[in-house]
Amino acid sequence: MAHPEQAASNGQMVDLTATCNSLAGYDGTGQLDANGGWLFMVWSALDNDSEFYATPFNPAQPLTTPSGLNTSSSATPLMWLADAVQNLQAHGVPVNASVGQVQYAPQSKRIPIPGCPGDPSSSGESTGCFNAIYSNDDTPATSGPLNAAPYGQVFDGSSLVMTTQLNPKGPASEGILTYSESTDPTSPWYSNMTKLYSNARWVKLPYTAVGLARDHPHRPLVLKAP
Repeated sequence: MAHPEQAASNGQMVDLTATCNSLAGYDGTGQLDANGGWLFMVWSALDNDSEFYATPFNPAQPLTTPSGLNTSSSATPLMWLADAVQNLQAHGVPVNASVGQVQYAPQSKRIPIPGCPGDPSSSGESTGCFNAIYSNDDTPATSGPLNAAPYGQVFDGSSLVMTTQLNPKGPASEGILTYSESTDPTSPWYSNMTKLYSNARWVKLPYTAVGLARDHPHRPLVLKAP
């Protein structure tokens, strides 16, 4: 690159050679194996969405926004990138770290969690992910007292996710409860669905009487109004 060293906001010079190579290899998906993904999320979080991107996130155009770097800003994207490198260095994270190497849910043991910030209204940052996940990246957007969590730990985002396809023979649906089914650490359901979510797996949701009888063979509980 033409200028491999860049001053961070604290005035220290940072070599961005390996950093730019890492970003060049990032696929923009926020998946567990997306190398360079954590660096990109920290970089975009260091300033708000309206300044970082040339075109901020627009709910009416979710497939094409946000996009482009805002090179006209007084605080250049390269300075924010240098700040992001310092952020990762302070936490012992390599610049090419994947999302799954850093971002996690704390149930039982660290469970790698895919996803990245979506709608900027909730955290002040957005990388345009449909799978909205918010974790502590130790930036102003996520380090406040309401979002206090260890570095990389998820504190907000997707909860109940469900897809339904309407077919001639009836609905076909799948879903996942990302937080799992119990808050009791001793329960076998404390981390069951979180692990499925980490592995990009879904639970089939029955709709028809036959499907419900097959998946739930016990007598149904009927509630009657007095």
